[in-house]
Amino acid sequence: MVIGKVSINPTHKINSKDISSANAPQYRMSFNIKIDGLSLLILHNEDIIGAYNYHWQKADWELCSKNVSSIINENPFTKYNYRSVDVFVDAPESLLYPYEYFLDYSKQQLLDTYIGNSSYLALAQKLNIEAAMMVYAIHRELYAVLKSALVKVKFHHSSAMFIDKVLKENKQGQNISLIIANDSFEIMASEGDKLIAHNNFSYKTIDEFMFLLLSFVNQQQYDTKVLSLKLYDDLLMDSPIALQLTQFFSNIVEYNNGSVDDKELIFSTIKNNTIIANS
Repeated sequence: MVIGKVSINPTHKINSKDISSANAPQYRMSFNIKIDGLSLLILHNEDIIGAYNYHWQKADWELCSKNVSSIINENPFTKYNYRSVDVFVDAPESLLYPYEYFLDYSKQQLLDTYIGNSSYLALAQKLNIEAAMMVYAIHRELYAVLKSALVKVKFHHSSAMFIDKVLKENKQGQNISLIIANDSFEIMASEGDKLIAHNNFSYKTIDEFMFLLLSFVNQQQYDTKVLSLKLYDDLLMDSPIALQLTQFFSNIVEYNNGSVDDKELIFSTIKNNTIIANS
């Protein structure tokens, strides 16, 4: 695949019903956007009406913005007037700030100081359980594309949804929760329903992954034999990373279990986040 060129056909597709401008108002549409691809989902209550998954070689947010614009323009149904339109941004450029001290007009300054790059617009999302605001970055060009093309769009950050999900599900004990990708992972530490720490890391080798993971755990002064390690994405338990994890952690819990061939599994996270965001 040529870098920057979106496939004519999505890598995965579900289409159970024709979507028109007439029936669109009864549906919800959601995008989950990463630097190297996007998932698009259309829901009727909790049923998937349409779902599309695109992927391109990882480059930068400028390229991502152009690809997202192309996908929207090639699929006119994305511009219909849906009941709700949610965009979940999946990017590591984010920070948590205590809710009691947060001032909305200062979020751009907070972000610029944190990442030192004026190419990003600062957005903010309040966590549902923890008394904190997540200030996060969205590339200005990507924001302009989405804001101009989508009707009544609402933005969310995937990390805020992840944190809320973990804190809602875990009410006791020390927990380390993970979302593991091919070259990066998101991690959070919690005690009961209290957030202790959260971060994103990039890695190139399994040794580097384990070093970063164990360093994070040690910083929280957690005992690997006592804590629960919870995986919030699919990881083959005979994979090299999984085998390494089993050497250090006694209690590993998998979420989102299912067959990797199941198309709906690919869209399970965005489906759950859409339902939560609109509940």
